[in-house]
Amino acid sequence: MLGAENRRATYSRFPTLPHIAPKRLTTAEYLVVLEADLDYDGPKYSGIFTFELRDGLITHETAY
Repeated sequence: MLGAENRRATYSRFPTLPHIAPKRLTTAEYLVVLEADLDYDGPKYSGIFTFELRDGLITHETAY
């Protein structure tokens, strides 16, 4: 699987998706960095997501 199909398959295996509260969004030419709080209806985490873009589409996503 590649691309959006792979992403959907990965997230479909989570028992529940978190509520995401963005804290800061930073953009550069082809890169977007999102800092956010994630709430899994109990456990809370801070996360950083990086998105690489090409032609307006996400080509790569990394989450910490």
